[in-house]
Amino acid sequence: MRKFNKFLLLGLIMLVLFPGTVQASLFTDVKDDEWYYPVLVSNQKNNIITGYPDGTFRPNNSISRAQVAQIINRVLKLPNSTNYQPSFIDVSSDHPAYQDIAALTKAGIFNNGRNFNPNDTLTRAQLSKIIVLINDFQVQQEVKSSFTDVLESHWANSYISFLAKAGITTGKTKTTFAPNNAVTRIQALVLLNRSMEYKKNPSTDETIYDPFEKVYKKIEQANESFISETIKLVNLERKKHGLTALVEDKMLSQIAFIKADDMILNNYFEHTSPIYGAPWDMADGFGYFYKTFGENIAHGYEESNEVVTAWMNSPGHRANILNSKYTTIGVGIALNESNQYYYVHMFSSK
Repeated sequence: MRKFNKFLLLGLIMLVLFPGTVQASLFTDVKDDEWYYPVLVSNQKNNIITGYPDGTFRPNNSISRAQVAQIINRVLKLPNSTNYQPSFIDVSSDHPAYQDIAALTKAGIFNNGRNFNPNDTLTRAQLSKIIVLINDFQVQQEVKSSFTDVLESHWANSYISFLAKAGITTGKTKTTFAPNNAVTRIQALVLLNRSMEYKKNPSTDETIYDPFEKVYKKIEQANESFISETIKLVNLERKKHGLTALVEDKMLSQIAFIKADDMILNNYFEHTSPIYGAPWDMADGFGYFYKTFGENIAHGYEESNEVVTAWMNSPGHRANILNSKYTTIGVGIALNESNQYYYVHMFSSK
């Protein structure tokens, strides 16, 4: 699974930030060994980002709400709203960011109201909400906070929790987020880039909400090749018996991984989980629709063919593999601290 510690930005955007910015060939205040330097160089060469008149970029300067509105609207390319007028009394129609603010307010990115506070610095909590909204990420309101300074009742908790688990944002420390801290120019650029990369590659950066524990969880399969291999082997057995092949259901594989990981975390090897209950109860809790449902589990096998062979030699597991009613399969594979694989195959028909 991709980790967001390096960034190659292709097309994200920090446009002219008022006041008085001009095109600069190089940023004199940014060293070429900065971790974000490739982002700036790539976009500067493509005339996407600009610096200040003195040739600096000033990456650590705070960024205002109006400036962020300009950036985001250039990203989204929303049409100018000629008929819509927000009710802000502190943003006049001749304000440099008026059209951007109006377009984003009409789109629901900003809340309409009496004051927009265009010159206020944007906070980390505010940017978290904006990133979720512009990408249309689906977040859950009832989620346990992962940071001590973001209570479950905090208005931005659901946004922050999702982005943190997805790897789009990070805390100031392991346990704190500093939601009221100002966002810098480079932070805004990088976080927008991360979110867009995540949006483009959802299959490689999977995050799912666990309704039982009320937390977001990352799906980090221990061995991706074993997933396709075990499905192939199961379908070969079904073919021998004249049965149709099973098709992988991505959501079912997510649930299967959480079950495999749960067996490791809670030190058990049973179909019934102390957290999720029976396999079909677990599927129900995650909102997975099915008509029929079954599960095979195994651990300790080093090769995919070994685990499928073991299942075929067990009457109950064999019955699941050769059940003519099943049409879909989900596979979860987790690795414990002793480097032992835990396998979960979930079967269903819809």
